[in-house]
Amino acid sequence: MRTKKDQFEMWMKGIIWSCAILALTTPLLTTTTVPSITYAKATFIQIFIEIACAAWILLILSSQKHRLNWRHPIILAIGIFLLALLVTLPFSVDPAKSFWSIEMRMMGVFGLAHYLLVALILASTIKTWANWRTLFLYSTFVCLIVDLSGFYQMITTGITRVDSTLGNPLYYAAYVLLHIFIGLLLFTREKNLYWKYALAAIISFHIVGLILANSRGPLLALIAAFGSGILFYIFTANSRRKKIKYSIILIALIALMAGSVYWLRLPGHRDAGQFLPNAFQRVIYLNLQHERLFLWNYAWQGFTEKPIAGWGLENSQMVVDKYYNPDDIVFGERWHNRFHNQYFEILNGTGVIGFAAYGLLWLSLFYALYRKYRTSEERDDKLAVGAVGMLFVAYLFQGITMFDLPVSMLVLFSVIGYLISETPKDSERENLIPEINPGVIMPVILFIIISLLAYYFSLRPLQKTAAEMKGHQIILNSRPAALGYFQEALSVHDPYNDDIRLWMSSATRLVDQYLTFPMPDGAELAYFTAEQMAITAQNKPYDSQAQLFNAFAQRFAASYNPEYRQAAIEAANATLAIIPQHPEGYEELAELYFALGEYELAHDYFQQALDHAFRPADKGRLQIRMASLIATQGDYEGALEWMIKPHNGFDQAKEPRLALPLAIAAPDGQPNQEALDHAIAVLKVHNTHPEVIEALILLYKKAGNEQTVADNLKALYQLYPAMAREFENQYLK
Repeated sequence: MRTKKDQFEMWMKGIIWSCAILALTTPLLTTTTVPSITYAKATFIQIFIEIACAAWILLILSSQKHRLNWRHPIILAIGIFLLALLVTLPFSVDPAKSFWSIEMRMMGVFGLAHYLLVALILASTIKTWANWRTLFLYSTFVCLIVDLSGFYQMITTGITRVDSTLGNPLYYAAYVLLHIFIGLLLFTREKNLYWKYALAAIISFHIVGLILANSRGPLLALIAAFGSGILFYIFTANSRRKKIKYSIILIALIALMAGSVYWLRLPGHRDAGQFLPNAFQRVIYLNLQHERLFLWNYAWQGFTEKPIAGWGLENSQMVVDKYYNPDDIVFGERWHNRFHNQYFEILNGTGVIGFAAYGLLWLSLFYALYRKYRTSEERDDKLAVGAVGMLFVAYLFQGITMFDLPVSMLVLFSVIGYLISETPKDSERENLIPEINPGVIMPVILFIIISLLAYYFSLRPLQKTAAEMKGHQIILNSRPAALGYFQEALSVHDPYNDDIRLWMSSATRLVDQYLTFPMPDGAELAYFTAEQMAITAQNKPYDSQAQLFNAFAQRFAASYNPEYRQAAIEAANATLAIIPQHPEGYEELAELYFALGEYELAHDYFQQALDHAFRPADKGRLQIRMASLIATQGDYEGALEWMIKPHNGFDQAKEPRLALPLAIAAPDGQPNQEALDHAIAVLKVHNTHPEVIEALILLYKKAGNEQTVADNLKALYQLYPAMAREFENQYLK
C-alpha cells in the first residue's frame, strides 16, 4: 500500500511528466493571433517548465532519491554558465532586453534559464531507460507529425522550402536535425526488431524533411555528424580489420563528396547540378562572401570593442548598426537581431566570460559521454553514446551558421537531462538537508506563486500581444477600433511593452502607406502612437529600430497636429545619429517635409536616402516616392522618368500613393497610358483603394471616356460616399 509520501511523489512526478509532454507538443502549435509563432511556442514552453519547476522543488525537498549530485560535471557547468549570464547582465547595453529578449526571439537570460532547468528537472525525475524511451518516442512522433505537415504543405502550396508548423524553414530544419539523432539513439537501444524497422522509417522521414527545408547549415551539420559517427566507429571498432574498413569508407566518402562538388562547380558542368534537390544545390554552390561573413565581421568588431562582458544578449542589432558597411548587402534584410552564428552570439553578447562558460558546458557534455563510454559494457550502450555524440556534433556544427531557438533548445536540454541521468556519478556524499514533509500549505503557496509568475511574465504578455494583433488586422478598416485594441494591449506594464509598441507603430505605418492624406478618424490613433513610441525611444536610446519607429509615429501625429513636427524632426535625426549609413532616417525627414509641403527639402532628403540605399527594394520604393513628389509638384513627365527607372526587388503595384498625384499631373486630352497602366496594376493589389479609384476616374475623364468615369464614380460612391462627394466637387464639376 502506498504511503502518503509515495502518493505525493507520484503526483509531483505526474505533474512534471505532463508538463514535459505538453512542452514537447508545442511544435504542433500554430496561430495567427500573435505576430510571431516562435513567441507563442516559447511562451507555452516557459509556462510548462515553470509549473514543472514548482513540482520539482517539492519533489526534491520531500525525497532525497530525486536530488541531484550537484558535483556532477554537467550540473556544475550549467550552474557556471547561468552565473556567467547573470554576471554579464549589468554590463549589457540594454539589460532589460538581454534579460527578457524580444518576442521574435525569446532567448534572453530569462528564456535560457528555463531550458537549463529542463535538464535538471528531467534528470532528477526520470530514472530508467524505459521512461526516457517513452519521452523520446513521444517527441519523435511529434516531429513525425511536423514532417507530414510539411510534406502536405509542399504538395498543396508548391513552396520550395518547407517550414511546416515552425514558421521558418531554418527553424524546421534545426528541429528535425535533432530528432534524426534522437531516432538513432532509440534505434541503437531498441530490442524489438519491428520497432527498429519503424524507427528506421521515421529517421528516413526526418532526413527527407531536412532536405526539403533547403537549409544549408543543418544539412551540412547532418553530413558532419554522420562523418563523426564513422570516426566513432573507427576508434571503437574491436578489430584492426574493421578499423581499416571504416577508415576506407570515410576517406572514400570524403573524396567522393569533395570531387563531386569540385566537378559540379566547374563552369562547364554547372548545369548538371540543376537536377539535384535544391538543398544540395545551395550547399554545392555556396558563396558566403555576400552573406554571413559580413555579419560575422561586424560581430568580431563588436567583440573587440567590448571583449570582457560583451554588449549583452539580444543586442546584435546595435553592433550591426555601428559597424555596418553600406557596400555589404546581407540577406536583403533590414533588421539584424542575430548574427547567424551561435558562437558570435555568445561571444558578442557575454564576452569572454560567457563564452568560456559556454565552452565549459560543452566540454562537460563530451567528458560525460567519454565516461559513459568507458563504463559501458554492452555494444548497444556504446552505440547509444555515439548517437548522442553525433547529436551534439550536429548541434555544434549548425551553430556555425545559425542561432539557438526555443523549440530546439527544449529538445537539446532534454537530451542533456538524459545524459546526466545516464552518466556515472562521482562518489555520493551524505545529503545534509533532511527530507521535508511539504504538507498541504507549502505546495499550495508554491503553485500560487509560480502560477502568478507564469501569468504576469508569460501568459499576460501573450494576451496583450494578441490584442495588438487584432488592432493590426483591422487598422485599415477602423482606426478607432484598432486604437481600442492597442490601448488594451498597453493598459498595464510588462517587460514586452516596448515590443508591443513597435508592432503598433508598424501597424499605423499601413495607414500612412495606404493613403496620401490623414484619415479623419485617425487623429487619436496618431497621438496615442506618438505618445507610446516616445516612451520606447526613451527606454531604448541606442536602438535604431525604436528611434526610427518613433520618428514615423511623430510624423504621423504631425500630419494631424503641427505641434508634433519638431518631435518628428528630432526623432528622425536621432535615427540618423545611430545609422547615418542607412537610408531610413533620410527617408523619414523626406516624408515629413513632403507632407508639410516643403518640397525642396523633401527632394533633397529623398535624394540622400537614395544615395544610402543599397538594397534593391529600398531603391525601388524610394524611386516611386520621388515620382510621387515630382507628380505632386505638377511635373508629369518628370514623374514618369522616375517611374521607369529599374525597380528590382520592388513591385510598383504595392505602392498606391503615386496613382492620384500622377493622375492629377497628367495632361488633359491625352490617353496618359503610363499613368493608367500604373493605376490599373495597383488596383489589382489594392482593389478598393479610394485614391486609386479616383485616379482612374480622373485619367478616364482626361481621355474623354465619360461612361467609364460614370461607372467608376458610382463604385466610389458605394464604397466611400463622403470621399466620392468631395472628390466629385473638387475635380469633376
